[in-house]
Amino acid sequence: MKNQIFFIVSSPRTGSTSLANICDAATNCICVVEPYSEARVISRNLMDGRVDNVADWIKKTILPKAKKYLKRVSVYGEKDYVYGPMISSLYDVFDCKFVFIKRDGRDVVRSLINQHEQLTGCCYRECVAPGKMVAKALKNHKRYQNNDVCDYSRPRPNKSHFLYEEWPKLTRAEMCAFYWSKVNEIHLDGLAKIPTDRWITVDYSSGGLLDDITNMVSFLGLKGLDKAKVQKMLNMKINSMAYRGAQRGGYPHWENWDESATRRFYRIAGDMMKELGYDGTS
Repeated sequence: MKNQIFFIVSSPRTGSTSLANICDAATNCICVVEPYSEARVISRNLMDGRVDNVADWIKKTILPKAKKYLKRVSVYGEKDYVYGPMISSLYDVFDCKFVFIKRDGRDVVRSLINQHEQLTGCCYRECVAPGKMVAKALKNHKRYQNNDVCDYSRPRPNKSHFLYEEWPKLTRAEMCAFYWSKVNEIHLDGLAKIPTDRWITVDYSSGGLLDDITNMVSFLGLKGLDKAKVQKMLNMKINSMAYRGAQRGGYPHWENWDESATRRFYRIAGDMMKELGYDGTS
């Protein structure tokens, strides 16, 4: 199976579903999106040190699916935002490749809050301010409140983190800033444990996104994806609020954040902004 399996990994709201759909449009690839609900629980438990080894779950769950689809195509991929803590184990099992997506944390925070208010109603349920949820978001907020594996999957500060005591009083934007920063930290730690030639970065905040995806297509050995086809799919804005039949959302673009909101974001996520190459000033 060498060079036939890959995983798209990132924080949520980075364009990962869009990229997975682009990969799936290749003539020699099947790429599935978030296929295992239990992966959310496993991922959080890995973060918190309650699970030591995930290799058995990977062999029992992901391996059979990969084998099944590789009878039909030569390349198989999966996308999931909770695979960060599993990167080294996935590599050990599959000798696979990874596509790491990065996106400006300010855009991710805005998108997470808009998704919470327009669709899911479940982003950090413990936040004291419920947000301006529309009817659909309120319905989902109530529907999944007793078994919300998505919200469970999100990291929380441990006792050694400077936000631990503050956490109950933070705004949702601050919680989302922590989410983005922590999840990227976990992904980068995992990727640092595998050979550098087994993973590639795609920057969804870059003006060179099309070139990044073109490089990824070559890296993964995907066929039937020329630039025109990729650009057409990017123009569809797959998994955006509009694409999912929701309002765009009213949380302001970071260029319109006031000084206080900007300062709170950088207090939590400033180091990761620098590490990912976002200058933190524009």
